[in-house]
Amino acid sequence: YKRQDQGLSFRITSASGQDIELTSRPLSPGWHHVAGVYDSDAGMMELFVDGRRVDETSVEGSVRNSNAELYFGAWNGTDSGRRWRGMIDEIAIWSRALSRNEILDNFFNRIEIREEIELNRLRKFAGNFVITEEDGLLAYWRFSEGEGNETEDAVRQILGLLSGGVEWVDSFAPFSEAVVVD
Repeated sequence: YKRQDQGLSFRITSASGQDIELTSRPLSPGWHHVAGVYDSDAGMMELFVDGRRVDETSVEGSVRNSNAELYFGAWNGTDSGRRWRGMIDEIAIWSRALSRNEILDNFFNRIEIREEIELNRLRKFAGNFVITEEDGLLAYWRFSEGEGNETEDAVRQILGLLSGGVEWVDSFAPFSEAVVVD
């Protein structure tokens, strides 16, 4: 979410119940690529803005498993002081920690998903940053519907409900449509 000083916050709860938060400085106007990484194997949590690491901390253990709803652009869906006010163009969730080079690939290229009918699995194609199912992409919302208050993830068709004054706009980000959240 965006903090009152216009910086970003990436926050998770570890399996041991520890809340861990990374923050950025205030963002300049315009589009930014943001990536939060939690790497339990390396014992590191990192926040990247436009491909640059802006905060990091050592961590222990894994992220807490939860059946709770997942929110983007809001702390818990009810705390209006911690809501994102701005545009969101794409959200991807991975089952593993991405490397800095992979984050840069995502920053400069749109993620493309192609289904191979014969094998019923994903494979690599020429062009944009294309993933295979082995690469660990769990969910990817492009926000390309252009209307309504729902968006569907391109990997597993998980439906996301948009709330908080959503308005669809043509994106001037390097990729597709965008959603304005107020």
